[in-house]
Amino acid sequence: MQLHTVRGDGSRGLAAAVTAATPGEETYASIRRSILEGVLRPGERIVEQQLAESLNVSRTPVREALLKLERENLVARIGRGMAVRRFSSGEVRDIYNLRAHLESYAARLAADRITSAELAALEAIQDEMEAQEPDMTRAEVVRVLSRDNHRFHAVVVRAARSTPLERCFSQVFQLPLLYKAYAYFDEERKRRSDRDHRELVEMLRAGDGAAAEAHWRGHLSRGGDLLAQHLAAGEAGELVR
Repeated sequence: MQLHTVRGDGSRGLAAAVTAATPGEETYASIRRSILEGVLRPGERIVEQQLAESLNVSRTPVREALLKLERENLVARIGRGMAVRRFSSGEVRDIYNLRAHLESYAARLAADRITSAELAALEAIQDEMEAQEPDMTRAEVVRVLSRDNHRFHAVVVRAARSTPLERCFSQVFQLPLLYKAYAYFDEERKRRSDRDHRELVEMLRAGDGAAAEAHWRGHLSRGGDLLAQHLAAGEAGELVR
């Protein structure tokens, strides 16, 4: 039994219809993107009616999307409503420690399994990260660097060829997108991060799994420590006030 038709342009008609996003899926994706890109900030209260109006949908898909995002730990209940989830400095440190374990292991595996195309992709992403547009605002620079950094880390994990590892990565990487460590980088920290990326590529190219694992663990630990320290300082300030 044929489950799809092929149109004259070579595309699969029914298959395309089946994979097309529903209004509910589009609403979920849009709200999630707004959270991860910082349009909706940690602690910001979410008003269903305003979201529905801005997305030109009813409140039902918004409500369903928020329930899904609550299960992902991106939003939390505040009284009778919801707000973008805040993470404490302790939670940030724990999540980065978990990332350090997962991603350093991925780097070890990738040293044996990475392809030449993936090595080229890592180099291309890093080239982009070091070539900032001079007319970009600080906020735009942080957003673009965070996005490209996610791409770089994702390629390393994908090169490990481990489906369970990829699933774990997709869950624990949400927080670094929500709280962007690059916002606290000075020029020296940025250069150190760039060197870390370049050095990892060379270790992967050389097939040195042990060196790649230790190197990538240190890179992630430094990023987590910096972010946790800044959040802890903010928490201390809130207590003083």
